[in-house]
Amino acid sequence: MDIKGSNIAAKEEANIKADGNVNIVSATDSNYSEHKETHKKSFGRSKSEENISYQTYNVASNILGDKVNITSGKDVNILGSNIGAKDTGSISAKGNITEAATKDINYSYHKKTKTGFMGLTGKSSTEKIREELNAESNLYIKNQGIIGGDIKVIGSNLVLGNNSIINGKLTTDSNELHNSYSYEESKKGFSGSIGGGGFSIGYGKSESGLKEKDLTNAKSNLVLGDGTVLNKGAEITATNLTHGQISVNNGDVKFGARKDTKDVETYSKSSGINLSVRIKSPALDRAKQGIDSFKQMKSGDMLGGIASATNTATGIVSGLASNQGTKLSLDAVKADNTVGKDNVKLAEANNNFYANMGVNLGFNKSSSKSSSHNESAVVTTIRGKDENSSITYNNVKNIDYIGTQAQNDKFIYNNVENINKRAVELNNSYSSNSKSSGVSAGVNIGYGRKIVTDNASISASTSKSKMNTDGTNFQNGLFVNIDEEHNNTKNMTLSGFNQVGGKVTGNIENLTIESKQNISNTSGSSKSGSIGFAPNGIPNSISANYSQTNGERKYVDDPTTFIIGDGSNLKVGKVENTAAAIGTSGNGKLSIDEYVGYNLENKDKTTTKGASLSLSQSSIPISGVGVNYANKDLESVTKNTVIGNVEIGKSSGDEINKDLSTMTEVTKDEDTKTNVFVESQTIRYAVNPDSFKEDLQKAKNEIHDIYHAVDSTVNPQGKES
Repeated sequence: MDIKGSNIAAKEEANIKADGNVNIVSATDSNYSEHKETHKKSFGRSKSEENISYQTYNVASNILGDKVNITSGKDVNILGSNIGAKDTGSISAKGNITEAATKDINYSYHKKTKTGFMGLTGKSSTEKIREELNAESNLYIKNQGIIGGDIKVIGSNLVLGNNSIINGKLTTDSNELHNSYSYEESKKGFSGSIGGGGFSIGYGKSESGLKEKDLTNAKSNLVLGDGTVLNKGAEITATNLTHGQISVNNGDVKFGARKDTKDVETYSKSSGINLSVRIKSPALDRAKQGIDSFKQMKSGDMLGGIASATNTATGIVSGLASNQGTKLSLDAVKADNTVGKDNVKLAEANNNFYANMGVNLGFNKSSSKSSSHNESAVVTTIRGKDENSSITYNNVKNIDYIGTQAQNDKFIYNNVENINKRAVELNNSYSSNSKSSGVSAGVNIGYGRKIVTDNASISASTSKSKMNTDGTNFQNGLFVNIDEEHNNTKNMTLSGFNQVGGKVTGNIENLTIESKQNISNTSGSSKSGSIGFAPNGIPNSISANYSQTNGERKYVDDPTTFIIGDGSNLKVGKVENTAAAIGTSGNGKLSIDEYVGYNLENKDKTTTKGASLSLSQSSIPISGVGVNYANKDLESVTKNTVIGNVEIGKSSGDEINKDLSTMTEVTKDEDTKTNVFVESQTIRYAVNPDSFKEDLQKAKNEIHDIYHAVDSTVNPQGKES
C-alpha cells in the first residue's frame, strides 16, 4: 500500500492494513530557473552573467485520527510524513518499521565574466552553493503507543505517551545533510601603487579558489512517557531523549554520537611582470636597527640583540668610512702633478650610504594550496521530564554512553555486566604548500657625496614552504547530578568522562577511570635560494635559507572525574585510576577494597630553527650568516587523585594526590628564543682588525666633513655670526 503526498483524517479511528509493505511517503515538488545575458562592446570588450537555481522540497503525507493503527505483513516506511493519534495507536510489522526524514535541496549557480580592451584585462568568477535541509517525519501518539517490531528513527521525531511498549529494538539516529560551497576567480590586468618611498607598475594573471564541504547531522528527538517499556534494548545515537519513568529490558543499550565535519580546500596561483622604483637611506636604516637591537635585548634575546647591535656599529663605521674614498700615497702623484684616471676613481666617495634609488624589472610566478579537516561532536542528551523520571535497566548486559550529556536524572542498574562511559574522539588536520620563483634585473643609483650608478645585476630566486598539522582531541561526556543505583554492577569504566554530583549507591565490582590525552603533531619546512649575476654573466652572489618547525603535544586538558554527591554510599571492589579524580562531595561516602593509581606524563614541545647564508665575490666570500632558534618545552604530570570521604583497604601504584588544585603539576617550562645575524662588514672586521681601525678613522673624518659642511652653510664666510 502506497500513500504519497496525501492527507487522511479520521474522525475516530484510522486503520491501515496490508499484506505487503505500507509506504507513507512524501511527494516531491521542485522549482527551476535559469537566466543568462551577454553584452558586447567595441575593441573586444564584453561582459556576461549567468544564474541557475533550483529547489526540491517534500510535500508530506498526513494521517490523523483519535486512534491510528497500522499493520503490515512486511515493512512499514514513514518517509518525510506525519502520523498523529490523539489517543492511542499501534504500528505492527513482520519486517522493519522505519520513520525517516527526507531532504529538501537548494542549489544555485552564478557565473560572471568581464573582458577589457582587446582581451588584455578581464575578470571571471563562479560560485556554486548546494544546501540540504532536513524534512523530518513525525510519529506522535498522545497516550499508549504499541510498536510491534524493530523500529528505526532517522532525523525525525517519535513521541509515545504513558504505558507505551516497544517490543522490538529501538534505533534512533541523525540524518546526514551534505552541503557544499565553491568559489573560483581569475583575473588579468595592470596594477600600480605609490608609497613606501617609491612606485611600481605591472601586469599579471591570477587564479584563486575555495571549496568547502560540510556534513551536518540533524538530530532525532525521542519522547517516552511514564511506564514505557523497551523490550529488546536500544541504540540511541545523536538524539535528544526526554523520558518519564521508563524501563529497558533485555539486549544491549548504546547512547552514541555522530560527528559534524568540515573540509576546506584553497588554492591560488599567479604570474606577472613588474617594474618598481624605490628610494631608501641606509643611514636611516642603521639608526632604526640600533633601536630594534635594544628592544631585542630588552625582550630577553641577549645574544641576538648583541649581534644586531654589533652589526649596527660596524655598519655605521663601514658606511661612513667608504664615503671617504681612498687616501692616496705621495708616490701616486705623477711628474705633471696629476694622479691618473684610475687613482681619481679610487679616491672618490664610493657608496650610497645617505640615499639610493633602486630600479628593478622582474618576472615572478607563485602558487599555493591548503586543506583542512575539522570534526565536532553531535552527542545524545538525556533528561527526565520531571523529578520522578528515571531509566531502569533489567537484564541488560552492556550499556555504552559515548560523549553523552545528562543532568538531574536517575538511572537504576540491575545486574548490568558492563557500563562504559567514554569520550568522543575528534580528528583534525591542516596542511599547506606554497612555492614561488622569479627572475629580475636591476640597477642602483646612489648618493654618497655625489651621484653614482652601480650594482647592475640579474638575479633568480626560488622558494618552497610546507606545513602539516594533525591532531586527535577527546570531547568528554558529562553527567551532572545524576542519581545512580548500582545493584550488582560488574564493571564500570569512565574514559574521558566527567560525572559530578548526584546520589550514587549500591555496589560495583570493578571500576576503571582514566583521563585521555589530546594529541597533535606539527611539521613544517621552508627552503629558499637566490643567485645573482654580474652584467658579464658571472655569478656574483648566492643566498640560501632554510627553516624547520616540529611540534609534538600529548596532554591531558580535561581530566576524567568521578565525584559522587550528597547521600551517596557506594562500595567498589577494585578501582584502577589513571590520572583521574575520584571521590565524594558533601556527606557522600565511597568504600574501596583495592586501589591502584597511575600518573600520566604530559608534554608540549615546539622547536623552530632556521639558517641563512650569503656568499659574494670578495676577499671575504661569506657576506652574511644568520641563525634563529626558538624552543618551547613544557612538561607536566597529571596525578591520580582521591578526594573527600573515601575509605581504601589497600593501595598500590603511584602516590595518591589528595588535592584537585594540584592534580596537574608542571615539571618543566622552558621558552627560549635566539635570533642572530652577522653582516658582511662585521665578518670582515673580525677577520681583519686593522681594516676596522682604518675605517673607523675614515668614519671620524666623514663626521668632521659633515660638521664643517653644515657650519659653512649656517655661517657663510665673510658674514658676522
